[in-house]
Order: sequence, then C-alpha cells, then structure tokens
Amino acid sequence: MRKWIFWLLFLGFIWLILSNFSEIKTLATTLASGELRWVIAAGAVMVVYYLVYAVSFQVAYDAVGIKRNLRELLPVIFGMLFVNLVTPTGGSAGVVLFVDDAARRGHSAARTMSGTILQLLADFGSLSLLMIASLIYMSRLGSLSAYQVVGAGIQLTLALILSASLMLGLWWPALLLRLLRGIQSLADGFARLMRKPNFLAQGWAEQNAEELTDASRSIASHPAHLVRVFLSMLVADLLAMVALYLLFVAFHTPVSLGAVAVGYVVGILFWMIPLTPQGVGIVESAMTLTFISFGIDGITATAVTLAFRGLIFWLPMLLGFILLRKVKTFEDVTRRSAPGPGEATEEQRQRARGIVHAHGRTSQAHLALLDDKIYFFTDGGSLVPYTVCGRTAVTLGDPIGPREDAQSAIEGFLDFCRKNNWQVVFCMVESDFLDSYKKAGYTSMCLGQEGIVDLDSFTLNGNAHKTLRKRFNRLTHEGYRVVVCEPPISEAMLHELRKISDEWLAKNGGVEKRFFLARFDEDYVRGEHVALVYTPSGEISAFANLAPEYQSHGLSIDLMRHRQKFESGTMDFLFVSLLFWGREHGYKSFNLGLSPLFGIGTQAHPSLMERILHFIYEHGTFYNFKGLNGFKVKFRPSWRPLYMVFPGYASLPTAGLAVAKANAAEGETLWSYFKSPVRANPLEGPNEAPPSALEALED
Repeated sequence: MRKWIFWLLFLGFIWLILSNFSEIKTLATTLASGELRWVIAAGAVMVVYYLVYAVSFQVAYDAVGIKRNLRELLPVIFGMLFVNLVTPTGGSAGVVLFVDDAARRGHSAARTMSGTILQLLADFGSLSLLMIASLIYMSRLGSLSAYQVVGAGIQLTLALILSASLMLGLWWPALLLRLLRGIQSLADGFARLMRKPNFLAQGWAEQNAEELTDASRSIASHPAHLVRVFLSMLVADLLAMVALYLLFVAFHTPVSLGAVAVGYVVGILFWMIPLTPQGVGIVESAMTLTFISFGIDGITATAVTLAFRGLIFWLPMLLGFILLRKVKTFEDVTRRSAPGPGEATEEQRQRARGIVHAHGRTSQAHLALLDDKIYFFTDGGSLVPYTVCGRTAVTLGDPIGPREDAQSAIEGFLDFCRKNNWQVVFCMVESDFLDSYKKAGYTSMCLGQEGIVDLDSFTLNGNAHKTLRKRFNRLTHEGYRVVVCEPPISEAMLHELRKISDEWLAKNGGVEKRFFLARFDEDYVRGEHVALVYTPSGEISAFANLAPEYQSHGLSIDLMRHRQKFESGTMDFLFVSLLFWGREHGYKSFNLGLSPLFGIGTQAHPSLMERILHFIYEHGTFYNFKGLNGFKVKFRPSWRPLYMVFPGYASLPTAGLAVAKANAAEGETLWSYFKSPVRANPLEGPNEAPPSALEALED
C-alpha cells in the first residue's frame, strides 16, 4: 500500500509542477527582481523559522514522554507540506505522516498523536493571539472586514476542538474509551463488508485510550511544556513576520508593522482553512488584497506576497518531496537495500548442485549453478537462485526442489527478503505455482512462451518441414557435419571456441549478458558437452553447448556462437542435428528457449498491459520479436508460457529495471543494455539468411 501511496505522491508532484508552472516561474522572476541581499536575509530568517518550528514539535513530544531530535523531525515537517498539498485531506495527511513516522521509530502512536495535537493547539493559540491583536488594530483603523471576523471565529473553534480532544483523556477517560470502541467497531464492520481481516487489532481501543489518557495527564502535570510549545510557536510566527518585513525592504516599499502582522495572519488563516489544498491561490489573493487595503500598490503587494509564499511554502514543499525518503513511512520504499549477501560459498554451491541434479526440470535449472547466482535454502530441501539489484531480489525461475515444498519455499524467501527490505521479482517462472504466488499477494505477467520440441515425434518428413529438410540435406551432401564433444574440452579446442565467441560478440554488441544467460567462461565450457559444426574444409563455423533439464529428461542450449561469415542454413543444420542426437541419447524433449511476447494478448479478454505488449510484438521495430520467433516456429514446437511475478503494477517499472540490470553485462549501463540488440535467450541468436537460390528453386 505504501508503494502505491509513494508513487501517487510522485505523480502528484509532477502534476503540481505542471499545474503551477506559471506561478513557480513568476515566483523565480519575482525573487530575482528584489534587492538580493534583503531577499537572502529573509531566506535566512525563514531557515531559523523552520528550526524553531521543529523545536515546537520536539517540546510537544517531550511533554508526552517522547524524545525526538531535530534531524528526525525536519524531514517530516517538510514532507508534511508536500503531502498536505498533493493529498486533498484538509491537512490530516500531514498529521498521519507524523504519527506513522514516530510509530515506525518505536514510539507510541497514541502519545505521538497527543503530542502532535498539542503542537497544533499551540500553533493555533499563537495565531489566535496574533489574530486578536490584528483585529483590535484593524478595528482602531476602522477597516475591520467581515471575512476577518469569520476567519477568527473559525480559528478559535478549531483551537477549542483540539483542546477538547486532549481534555477527554484528562477529565473524561471513560467517554474517550467509548468513542474509540465505536471507531474500532465501525472499522471492523467495514473490514467485514470487504471480506478482509479486522483493520484494527483486538484491544486497540483500550490500549489507545490508556495511552491518550496517560499523555493528557503528562501534559497536565508539566504545564511548563505547554508554555514552551506556545512560546516556540510565537517566536516562529514573529520570525516569519520579520522575513515578510524584510521582503518589503527588498522591494523598496515602506510598510507598518501592523500591516505586516495583519497580512501575515490573514495569509496563515487561509492557509489553515483548506478552501483549496494548502490555500493555493486563496492565500496569495487574500494577502495581496490585505496589503492593498493598507495603501501598498498592487504590483508590490503581489511581488512581496509571492516571494513570501515561496520562502514559507513553495521552496520548503519542494524540499519536502526530496526528503520523503528520510521519513520512516517511505524509507523502505525509496532507500537503498541492505547490503547484498555476497557470493555463495563453495559449500553452498555443492549443496545447490545436488538439489539441481535431483529436482531440476526446466531450461533455467542448469543456469542456477553459474557463479553469478546466490542461494536461499529451505529446510524442506529447496533452493531459490537469485541476485540483488539495488533493493530488488530477482530470482531465476521458481524454487528448485520437491514440489510439495514449493509453497513453503516461496513464503520463506518472501519473508527473508522482507527482513532485508528487498522487493522480490520471480522471473522466468512456469504456470505450476502461479496460485502460490497469487496467494502471497503477487501479480503475474506472461513474458512469452518457450518452444518445446517432442523428440519422439520429430521428423523432417512432410511439407511442414520442407525447408528444414532441404537445408539439412544440402549441407550434409556438401560435407558439413556436427560433432558433439564429451567433456572435458581440450585447451586447444577452448582456444578455438574462444576466437569464435569473440568474433560473435564483436558482431553482436561486444558484451556478455548474464544471470538469465550463460557466458563464455573457459572453466564452465570445459565441463560441458559442446556441439561443433564443421565445414567441408574442417573449420569450425559454429558451436553450442548442451544443457540438461535433469528430471524432465529434456535438453536445451546455453551458448550458441558462430563466425561472422557462415553458410546459409548452418543454424538449421545444427539444430536438426541436435534434435536427432538428443533422441538417440534418450532425451524426450528439446527446449528452443523463450520467444519474448509471443502469444501474449491473443487470448479472450486480454488486459490493457497484454494488449500493449501484443502491439509491441506485432509492430515494434526496436526489437525484432517476430523475427526471433520465426527461427523457432520452423521446428513446429509446442509452447509453454513463462511469467514474471512481482508485487503489483505499481512496482512494475522498478521490477522491470531490476530484471534488466540482472541480465545486463557486468558494468553495462541500462542505456547501453536497452539500445543493444535483443538477446533474450541464446537460442534466439542469428537471423538466418533467406533460402539460397537453389533452395528457392527447389521450393
């Protein structure tokens, strides 16, 4: 939920800038037109103002037995300005922010609420004192307005309501308890209507009533705290009026202290009475008209008002958006993750190897043993291979282990990541455990489909395989052959394969991808079965290493590399040869790898996201998804969907970037990653040349 709130606040910030761009631009021009030294002096006074304002909160919390330091409070104060502006809650969102931040720091929420109410009461009290003085001043001048009297009445009413909320705990604790029990009953009833667990814990009313009563008694037993809070706010208000006066000096306009006081009180009054969010537009108009009523020309009155609002509200509000990550409410949404767990130990890798060999059944299982993975093990004998990108843990597929342990493995890994403040993305998962992810509150999105060839039924006979058959027969007759080398691969052979790999990399971007793909590492390749394509002259033109799918008795490919110049049909020849080889050696299926976006959005009633992805697949030019899929379709495979599972669509941008970062080459920027040719799976390698002239004639 807090992720949704944070991103909604972010969108609110963008809307705020766009919708008030002209006012912000006018503000910058206005500040620049004043005498700079006095504008800077006014700004310096406002810095002290916010420090004293923070002290008022510190003293208020001290009165209810909560110790807070200014370093913690200032981000919340500035964040309050931003949150109150972008959320239409009449200022209550700022109060909630204070309470939630304190609760997450281990303080009592009820006591924090009491302290916050005490500070607001002191704020209203200070303003009420200044307002009464202003009303008397305006009355003597004979220019007292009805709206000022009405505003003063509203202000005093709000102060009385806040006072009553504190007095309940002191004088009528039983009434307070009944009110809180009523609130809890309403909340529980609403939860039942939504078929959700109770929103408030059992005993919430009793606990909060007791804490509010204790807080009220603490305030009553230390009246000096109340006086200190009030004096802090009075000093803060006086400092703000000093800054306002200095702005008149900056614009070379003499003004009486009474006019400054009245203009300030009117501005704060309309700020606190939310006719618009934080009084935007209303405050500026009311202050300007007030100054004009004192004989100040309209241009100067407008300039000073805009400059003052910039110093007391707009600039601190923008600072509040920047400092939101310092507020505990959003700290785990925006902060960097805890340090990663480091590399897996050799003991962990041996344990992982045993689990993968015993329970691996997908094309990703083999990749779990590469050294760019770290492991989460369960007591039930499962492992989750993953990596950490920023504050997101990205997994390689589903948990690997006994099927009956899958639910426990998913829940255990999610709990492990929560303790580390990591968001989780399960990537390249199959459909088997989607219900388990959904039960954990996660959303799934199809990435595309894997092409699976049934080796028992595969044949080159018939019109459907005519092109494959002719290419395979032609290269066979010309003297091409495929040889599968048993491990260990010799050093001389590794040297030759390295040259081919480097040539292929130079043509395709020059960097090795990782995590979801294998990379050419000599220690890794040395221990694999490697298929070599020999030309009639005895030169190796292409190679691929073979990866087992263990318990599913399947076969797939990790690496597939070729020289820049190779005979048309070479890749078809290699794959057909491997399909026959796999069948001869007892394998049941051959995995051609993922076809990204293939099959998405073609089912009945697709979602908006699925329709967007289908459009990208059909019409996208940045990545040739259809061309990549065309290489696999020739083998007439069956298709199996793969998914990405993530917390929800609000986290989709973060999840997608984390997956890209996991797949990117070491040290590669995301910009370089996204502009490079797509290589979502090594089987999607070269775009085959069109049929030769001879093949075209034969077709």
